[in-house]
This record gives sequence, structure tokens and C-alpha cells, in this order.
Amino acid sequence: MINDREWVTHVSPAWRERSNYIANFDLDADQLPFKREQLWLRKLPDAKFELCCIPFFAKGIHLADIVSLTSEGVVEAIVTPSGHWTLRLLFRSDFTQRDEVVRDLEATGVTHERFTKSLYSLDTTDADHAKNVMTLLDQHMNQGHLEYETGWN
Repeated sequence: MINDREWVTHVSPAWRERSNYIANFDLDADQLPFKREQLWLRKLPDAKFELCCIPFFAKGIHLADIVSLTSEGVVEAIVTPSGHWTLRLLFRSDFTQRDEVVRDLEATGVTHERFTKSLYSLDTTDADHAKNVMTLLDQHMNQGHLEYETGWN
């Protein structure tokens, strides 16, 4: 049985239609109350897997990365980086224009997943895309609407 306080799950993975496998990612216990994030993957030949979700807490791993797993089904290594970049966005609880900001992000080509009403993970396709999205996020952060962080190390 999965204890919801220890596991992070993806209700609506970005590439659900591609996914055919679920594995785990061990999270840093010093940083989070969660122990593992459950990741949606697509099984590839030669015991490799493509990441089909945008991590909420796992750092250093991004949508479309090719990974290998341990025999226990835990992400062991990134075999081929996708070039995608992950950002995490936390809206202020009293900010009411979340949908507008999300639409603005989608207009830049961002794919996203929502963990809670206020916490989103964002996928950008490369470093330039990430910089452009961060410029937009900086404007909202300076107005006190949100905070964000990068999903890389």
C-alpha cells in the first residue's frame, strides 16, 4: 500500500498516451517529506525507458530523458538526456489569476502538469525556451504572484 505522505504521484502525466510503465525515483529525504516520486515511462528496447511525465520534485531528470532502472524499478541513471528543462511553479494561495498565467505559459510552448491547486511542473524544450519562460515567470514573481525554481541540479 502506498502512503500518500511518502509518495508523489502523477494524476495526468504529460505524455500519458505514450506511457506503458511506471517506476520510482528516490527523493532526497533531507529536503522533502516525500520518499519517492512515481514516474510514468515508455519502455524501449535494451532495458531503457523514456520519461513521459514532468517531475514535481525529482531533480536532474526531465521529460523525454532516456533512463535505466535498477532491478527494483528505481531510476538508476540518465542514459540519454533529452535537452528538455524542468521548472517548478508555486502560485501564492491568494492569487486568483492562475489560469491566465498558465494560458500565457502554454502560448510559449510550455507543457505542464499540476500537482496541487498551486504547484505545477513545467517542461521547456531547451535552454533558450527555458530562459524565455523564466523571463515571464520573473515578471509574475516580481509582482508577488508566484515563486519558481529550476528542476536541474
